[in-house]
Amino acid sequence: MNFNEFAAYVKRNESNIAGNLYICSKFLIGLNSNPQFRALPDPSSPARLSMVRLVVVKSGWYEPIINSKKYRCGPGDLLFINWGVTISGDSIGVETIIDGFALSEEFMKTVFNGNLPQVFLSPGKCIKLHLEENESSVIQEYLKTMYNLVQISSINSKTINALFVAIFSLVESFYSIEIPLANRQWTRHKETVERFIRLVNDNIKQKHELEFYASQLYMTTHYLGIVIKNETGTTAREWIDKELTIQLEQELKYTNKSLKTIATEYNFNSLSSFCKFFKRRTGVTAGTYRTEGNLY
Repeated sequence: MNFNEFAAYVKRNESNIAGNLYICSKFLIGLNSNPQFRALPDPSSPARLSMVRLVVVKSGWYEPIINSKKYRCGPGDLLFINWGVTISGDSIGVETIIDGFALSEEFMKTVFNGNLPQVFLSPGKCIKLHLEENESSVIQEYLKTMYNLVQISSINSKTINALFVAIFSLVESFYSIEIPLANRQWTRHKETVERFIRLVNDNIKQKHELEFYASQLYMTTHYLGIVIKNETGTTAREWIDKELTIQLEQELKYTNKSLKTIATEYNFNSLSSFCKFFKRRTGVTAGTYRTEGNLY
């Protein structure tokens, strides 16, 4: 399930969801929401998520099964769910009240300018933290401020992005305190995935070929492809193309560079090859995206 599918589900059930909701094309926010604001619309059907969720339980209980592990959450618990997780169950108390948000994987990368903090880099990661009362209050105030700001039509999108960064930075800080580095569990394959993603983030402007990343990791393209696919559910080729697309969208959205300049800076053979790649990935031309893509 991707973000657009989840947002569509929330819209269809908006009349049954208590509290305050804001939904746009890249993220949604829910304050004082009831059990309808759950991660999995159909708890009986397992789903791999292609979006990011953050939930703070204010009252009641919430118990999703993520990557075959139960996460029992009560008042004061925060749950961060990264893209790539598989949810096979999603139980929630009838009186439960939660705050939280969901956003697309692409948007999360955008707010961090492609440089995700290490703790959020691994696809399929789930973090449960118990917050002290003052910590929970701070997170809830940030969410409330964000909700109020998006109601202002003239608000700059960079302001909203900065609030997302602030919230994720708080989660990173709480995580580093509650779960010391020595106690974190890493597998060799998960470490490979993180190294691959970091390499893509750092080199995508000039390197678009899978062979380059495989060579940097001292692997064959075939073996790297197997590891990435098994760990994330997405092919290595798709990771590369997706990251390249995100960066091109940022260039078109936030700079006045000509299309030819962007094509050259991103090492396309020609302006034509850049335009064909962008149209194939997004369904619109680069020129159309530049004039219309700034809308949330």
